[in-house]
Amino acid sequence: MAIETYRKKDSTCDCGELNDVNRRMDFDRLLALLTTGMFACDMDSRLQAVIDVLLTNKSFNVKTISIYTRVSEEDIENFLVDSNSVSVETKYKLAVPVLFLHYICK
Repeated sequence: MAIETYRKKDSTCDCGELNDVNRRMDFDRLLALLTTGMFACDMDSRLQAVIDVLLTNKSFNVKTISIYTRVSEEDIENFLVDSNSVSVETKYKLAVPVLFLHYICK
């Protein structure tokens, strides 16, 4: 409800926690992500980006992701190069565990 009243610029919105400039900026970024950001890229690109974050920022390697997802290393590497090179089933087998790994590594 607070998001909706904020979005409508309702003057009766009592969002006192948004008086802090940093919190307001965080909230604005979250609001942008939840609206236009969700549709800014396709699902395959988003999954590729999450895998890339695990590989580059979280020190995972393709073999580790393969073990957790039960997808071959070759399929993962192929997906990262061209998302259309693997089946929808393989993408699903990748997506669920990869997003969970990303979540728990935050």
